[in-house]
Amino acid sequence: RDERGIWHLWKVHLEGGIRTQLVPGLFPEWSPDGSRLAFQSPSLRGPGRDELWIIGVDGEGLTPLPTAPDAGAIQPSWDPYGDRIVFSTITEPVKRPWDQPRAADLWIVDLNGAPPFRLTDDQAQDYAPTWALDGRIYFTSDRRGGHRILSLEPIGPVSPFGGDPPLFPEETP
Repeated sequence: RDERGIWHLWKVHLEGGIRTQLVPGLFPEWSPDGSRLAFQSPSLRGPGRDELWIIGVDGEGLTPLPTAPDAGAIQPSWDPYGDRIVFSTITEPVKRPWDQPRAADLWIVDLNGAPPFRLTDDQAQDYAPTWALDGRIYFTSDRRGGHRILSLEPIGPVSPFGGDPPLFPEETP
């Protein structure tokens, strides 16, 4: 964080320690081929309305990702092929980036330009999604009382920008 409290992404060369500031943002995730980063960044729409972006590791090609227009987008995770990103949305902003949201849903955005679609739609806290090599998405949720790790296999797009979720998560052992 800088002196104004803004988080930034930095690239540090391991030999020599040369640091290069890339952009304001946090929670970066490497693409499977290592050429890009997906990350969340504060939005001009106001506090708690973070947006998702992609940037090349060279600092070039900054690209916004389409997300739900009425929610903040956080915690991006690439699919194993680098074609899609799963993320959490928050409709009730949190005060600090590390606070847990009171309600969060999972969404997927396909990088071919298709609109994002919702995977979960309820009052549960579904966040911290991680796309596994087996194609399933693992995430934390309080939907069954207490926080647990659940998983689902995305089959959409079925419900762009809302509507019923295309599937329901299953508990993992």
